[in-house]
Amino acid sequence: GNVVGSNIFNIFGVLGFSGLFVPAGLMVNAHMVAVDIPFMLVTAGLCLPMALWRQRYDRWLGGVFILSYVSYAWYLISNQ
Repeated sequence: GNVVGSNIFNIFGVLGFSGLFVPAGLMVNAHMVAVDIPFMLVTAGLCLPMALWRQRYDRWLGGVFILSYVSYAWYLISNQ
């Protein structure tokens, strides 16, 4: 609950307040639209059914998520 609530607040609250105080609006990087947002949506889409129906995360599933995080971080670092 804390993780979900924190993420929702960070997305809507912080982004909303930032948008209120920037007169020209917030600029979104093209890389973010092409890579970052789809990756976050796919990851969230994979977590939702597992949280609703599996009710248990095994070690191999934790390893898959850690591997995907490391792969994503490596991709971001190598493509700067």
